[in-house]
Amino acid sequence: MADTTEPVVAQAPWERLYELEHRIYAAVPPIDPPGCHWLNEDAGTSYCWECARKAAWKSLGRAGEPPAEPDWWDRSEDEKLIRDKIDGPSSGESDSGEACHTCRRTLSHLLSGTGVDEELGHFAQCPIEDYHGIDGEQSYVLSRIFMNLTGPWADAKRVDEAILLAEAALSAIAVQKPPAIQFD
Repeated sequence: MADTTEPVVAQAPWERLYELEHRIYAAVPPIDPPGCHWLNEDAGTSYCWECARKAAWKSLGRAGEPPAEPDWWDRSEDEKLIRDKIDGPSSGESDSGEACHTCRRTLSHLLSGTGVDEELGHFAQCPIEDYHGIDGEQSYVLSRIFMNLTGPWADAKRVDEAILLAEAALSAIAVQKPPAIQFD
């Protein structure tokens, strides 16, 4: 009789990482951060939309808070001046995570190869097991790392480091206590 069983094909490391990545997201969905904005005269400083409006208002030489954001069809001259000073949103490539310069809110970003190395180095020095639980923000940070490594083009050493990180994250999630139920 002929053998009709399918040969077992070994899973590529990046495929293993992809599987682990999706297990993390199923357990702790990543946040969906806002896009990165900047002022036209200072493209190096990143802001969330709300803080970009405040920075643009201040750069116009105006005191206090900017006027409340109007409906899109009812923009004042002040709002047009504010919007003319702001660029974005963007999820540009970065050598590190992106956060608003003012409020420190995480912003949408992609990691460059250097950024992936920096983040993997960070987690090597500050193991994820030492965190007090994994939340949506940490899940998002992990997603930025894994995004660059889940394909046949990915560097094998980086993929191996990311697999260890993903396994550690899943272990941390497994022992994470569910939040206490609050009763009023």
